Amino acid sequence: TEESCSALREALHGHGSTSQPGVVLSNELVDAFAPRKLRLHLFEKGGVTSCNSWQEVRLMHIIPASDLVDVYEAITGSREDAINRARQLQASTQGFACLALDSLVGSTVKEVFTIKSDDPCLPVLLAITELAEQQDLQILQPAHEMRLRLRKLAELQERMRSLLDNNFEHWNQAVAPEDAPDLKGSIMISRTNYRELRSVAKHIPEALRQLLVKSETRRVHVPVTGSRCDDVSAWMRRHETRIQRLRVFYLGLGYTNIEFLVRLGEEHFIQLVDRCVLPEGGYILSVDYGATFEVLAHSTAVSGVDVVVPPAPSSPLPGVDCFNVWTRCAGLVDWTTFVDFTNMAKFGEELGWGVHYYGPQSFLEQVQDWRPNGTASSEVPGYFLNDHAVVIGRHVRHWYGREPEGSYTWTSFKVLIQEKRKPERSRKEIGAKVVSAQPWHLDTAEMDSCWAWDMTGLPMATYMVGAANGGGPGFETYVGPDLSKAAYDSIEAAEQLGSQGLMARGRAALEVLTAEFDTHIGARQREAYEDTQLGLRLVDWLLAYLGCPDPEQDFAPWPMKIEPGWGRFAETWSDDRVNRVYTRIRETFEEPLPLKHQDPFICGARRLIGERCAPVNRRQFVTHQATV
Repeated sequence: TEESCSALREALHGHGSTSQPGVVLSNELVDAFAPRKLRLHLFEKGGVTSCNSWQEVRLMHIIPASDLVDVYEAITGSREDAINRARQLQASTQGFACLALDSLVGSTVKEVFTIKSDDPCLPVLLAITELAEQQDLQILQPAHEMRLRLRKLAELQERMRSLLDNNFEHWNQAVAPEDAPDLKGSIMISRTNYRELRSVAKHIPEALRQLLVKSETRRVHVPVTGSRCDDVSAWMRRHETRIQRLRVFYLGLGYTNIEFLVRLGEEHFIQLVDRCVLPEGGYILSVDYGATFEVLAHSTAVSGVDVVVPPAPSSPLPGVDCFNVWTRCAGLVDWTTFVDFTNMAKFGEELGWGVHYYGPQSFLEQVQDWRPNGTASSEVPGYFLNDHAVVIGRHVRHWYGREPEGSYTWTSFKVLIQEKRKPERSRKEIGAKVVSAQPWHLDTAEMDSCWAWDMTGLPMATYMVGAANGGGPGFETYVGPDLSKAAYDSIEAAEQLGSQGLMARGRAALEVLTAEFDTHIGARQREAYEDTQLGLRLVDWLLAYLGCPDPEQDFAPWPMKIEPGWGRFAETWSDDRVNRVYTRIRETFEEPLPLKHQDPFICGARRLIGERCAPVNRRQFVTHQATV
């Protein structure tokens, strides 16, 4: 509302202040907004923008009834009150679970399987939910599909019997309290009740520890209807093309459903800035762990997979495992998922905010001094953290994309800069680009044509997409000759047996992906991600201190190679790596632009040279004198 906007502006600007902000900077803010998980059923014919094609994945908390009584007793100090509260939740559990058991699928389970229990509702509901999670069974969404297969297929019946046995075993292990024999089995705690319970228990450490240790979290799928559908409909329409692209790919691989994280807070943040903080326009600079829409979709495509940053600290309470079971310790540890920068950018475009830059945080640097208007009167000094840092430690290396062993480059810090200007304000009035580096793509369809492959994503997904689409020069550049030949041979053998299309190519390529090859493409992706940032900074430094390479003088004053110990680059990247990257960039000087199917670091470096050394742009940049 306008009233809340006015209050926010007053708080930001101070009483009586007339100055208007021009930039909003968020650092690890957007990833804090609560996400929703949606499951898309790939065989539904309603289209990817219809809520009928989706389900929402929600969490429910299960705890043995006797343990819940102990938790309530620790909180209230009254055994009688604790038993009464547990009985109330038991009644709501039975009502919800038994209602689900009266559904078409629940009725079929009771018909096909002999269930010997006076209170079967919750164990059967949990077994049905777990069965729907198992991707290899290729169970479709419609209830009649599961009913038919439960009646006819021995494999599905065997799997269901195993799930029923496991859930009833856990149910029977939950012994009722002696003073409340009716409190048998486990109790489901709704989201509202769980929040209230956690809120009260946080003041009593032993009660909180008992609640966290004894309870477990299960996933349940519910229809996306009513207001929940209204909330996500715009998101579905915004990403329709990307979702459809993913749907076709995973259908070809034999999937029946894939899952997405939707963080509506990303949109609310942009909307808040647009309406209340920068109504006249300006810049929004968002720095966070994150990736593009498609990369994040690949990371959560497999049912049950949740990509969550490990918490810190890992155990806030003795005996509580927060590291391996992320849902257990919400609110007690710093855990997060990843920002969808594509969604932020595309929603911003709907409000008039264009994308000025997207890419790694180190690309914000510029070594060379800069004259925004081409005159010495408005010179902006360059800055290079690698030169100014007192010690080249892990934080400096992390700034340049050098992630610790075992981590994934696709999850690393990125920057999204969005810009909104009044129609009457031109680029000339504002000055040159804020970030000189070429932005990375926010959609695979917009990837730089110079790049041989998408090194911003998951190695496995990059490999599978490349193979399923028939490979090509870029695919060979990425995976190397050995894996490329193995994949092509496997695909050719499958096609000779009559298997055609994306599904056959993808599965054939997957069959030859040994552990050794998997490690290779992971290392290749990581190397490319780091080389791209090294290459840009290396070229930036050479332009700042040596000037532009002259093709008439064998590209002097640039050297033929970088000598060991040159500058402080080796402290961050190593002599061998610096010289390898520089040599590869220099080797392409003879090749005419535009380049095709190159390592991504070559593309960014050559583009920067082309832009800075173009006659029309040279007067904007200051060159210092130095020798290598």
